[in-house]
Amino acid sequence: VPIPDALHAASYIISTTGAFLSLTSTLLLLLLILHLRSHLDPRTLLITSLFLADFLNSLNNFIVLLYVIIGGRLTEGGWCTANGWIGQYSVQASDVSTLAVAVYTWMML
Repeated sequence: VPIPDALHAASYIISTTGAFLSLTSTLLLLLLILHLRSHLDPRTLLITSLFLADFLNSLNNFIVLLYVIIGGRLTEGGWCTANGWIGQYSVQASDVSTLAVAVYTWMML
């Protein structure tokens, strides 16, 4: 069943807005941490790694969405491979960072 063009447009707008908000918020948090770097402790460094992983994931999603909206098409090749690799790497980095924060917090109890 073909998807109507209006539904495609709505999904692009929602996805791009979400990716942009995530990209902007994680960038602002990373800048705030850089500004307050004199107050860094191990937990803050672990949370910073989580923000960085989320920033890379958001940036990857945002770039791909813009590319598709402008009229590009993801085909098999270098662009697709890079998108998949960055997407998988950033998600795994986010997972490991979350686990590290949880383990560190548990050890500090």
